[in-house]
Amino acid sequence: MAAIVAAIADDAKRRFLLQLPLQALRMLLMDGRKRVASENSVFWLACEWLHESGGGTAADQAALAGCIRIHQATPMYLTSVMGQSVWLRQYRADLQLAMV
Repeated sequence: MAAIVAAIADDAKRRFLLQLPLQALRMLLMDGRKRVASENSVFWLACEWLHESGGGTAADQAALAGCIRIHQATPMYLTSVMGQSVWLRQYRADLQLAMV
């Protein structure tokens, strides 16, 4: 599938990703060469990074929310998972529009 999904599936690589500083993670997620089947895995990685960071700061949450291409998430994941995310709803006003 894609490099990010493969990294998430590998324990050592996943731990490495979750320990990246915010700016490095943002650069990875915003890279135009990033290939993912959907944004589901990007959202999952952002959530896990925030979890590992104790929830992150408001600035961290806003920065990661900006990395997620909401309209490229799968419809079921968008409504059942992303749509329930308090931090994502707070920083992405277009989330509600995408779920219509």
